[in-house]
Amino acid sequence: MTAGNTTHGGGLEVVVIDSPLLFVQCDGLETKDSVEDLCSRGRIAAHRVYTITSMCHDPAWIPQSALLTSHQRSSVFRVVAYPSHLQNKLVQLLHDYGYATHPRQHSHELHVVSSALAGPSFYYGVSAARTKSTRDPTTAMERPSSCMAISPEVSPSLHSQVPCRAYFKLQEACRGGSVSLLPPRGYFRALDIGASPGGWTEFLSSSGASCVVAVDPGMLTIPVDGVSIIHLNMLVEAAHPILATMDKFHVCVCDINVRPRSMAKLVRSVMAFLHPHAKVILTLKLGRRPTEAAVQLAVQDVQTELGQAFGAYDVRWLHANTINERTLVAELL
Repeated sequence: MTAGNTTHGGGLEVVVIDSPLLFVQCDGLETKDSVEDLCSRGRIAAHRVYTITSMCHDPAWIPQSALLTSHQRSSVFRVVAYPSHLQNKLVQLLHDYGYATHPRQHSHELHVVSSALAGPSFYYGVSAARTKSTRDPTTAMERPSSCMAISPEVSPSLHSQVPCRAYFKLQEACRGGSVSLLPPRGYFRALDIGASPGGWTEFLSSSGASCVVAVDPGMLTIPVDGVSIIHLNMLVEAAHPILATMDKFHVCVCDINVRPRSMAKLVRSVMAFLHPHAKVILTLKLGRRPTEAAVQLAVQDVQTELGQAFGAYDVRWLHANTINERTLVAELL
């Protein structure tokens, strides 16, 4: 079987092959049990099974994710990583954030896998340590030959189907939080400021926007039909006369690499083209490894620039954000 092949059967799907790793997506605990049985038998058995349920682009996010912080006070971790050079780095990261680790006397395992073919990301998961009386498919099987990663939620093959990694930031932002971000399918229009190469435009269109207007002097790498996706090949300031002739927008997004205050100025400049109670979703680009105080200062800059016309602010550190990014959501009042 060559990389890129996909195999289905019994709730299983082979999504990526990156020798010696085999990524299998499965639909539940029973399916994971069957995968463990399958991988532990025969002449070519798996050396280790990793269970991965989450994804991020910077390993420094892992010890700060909810998946780990819920165990921080009461758990001792064993780190199991591929490639092996990640092992010591991850152990040190856990220690830096106050976690206890031990290779044998542990209560939980942290599995982390990085693969070039699966995308420039780190896939990870946490499970209770295996005992003689428990059967947990996350436990490594010490047998020769290949490695296997089991992924119940993340499909690495999706990386090859979207224009850029930014797609996943908006996807994650719209899956949870304190506000409902997207109106019903077919009933909302979206404005994407600084859209190139088109990741957020693609997500909005595939999520049911009747029309997405992408404003950017750069190229889009997605199909543009001039109806459901309209590309204004110019800076947003130059697009104002055209936007003024269009129906108002229910969602406005921006993921460009400028300071938070500058991004807020761009959003404020199109405020007249937004529908009442329109949602605004921004990626705040911060300094290197920002402190919490630096994050709060950036949020305050945005709030000051947008003024009292916006409220219902919600700031999130998404798995898909880098360590230097935060996602901000607001609503036009």
